[in-house]
Amino acid sequence: MELDDAIGLSSKHALQPGRPITKEELVSPVLVGRDQPVMIVYQSAGITASMPGVALKNGRKGEMVKVRNASSQRVISAMVAESGVVTTVSAE
Repeated sequence: MELDDAIGLSSKHALQPGRPITKEELVSPVLVGRDQPVMIVYQSAGITASMPGVALKNGRKGEMVKVRNASSQRVISAMVAESGVVTTVSAE
């Protein structure tokens, strides 16, 4: 594994000095934390809407998480897009 491949990733456990790091030991960082305020973004047919919400679990980029719409209290599934931002996929 090249050093550049590890940039921006986190270790799953404590690293030992002098021991090589394998790709399997690294994960993408958590971008959305449980109980963290998030922006829920919905895009369809050229229209974009966004609303505040709260993440119900931790999530990394591309992972599905449950979020609660702050105004309606409705829980939906959304995909983590970036730090503090999720995009809607389906309503439940």
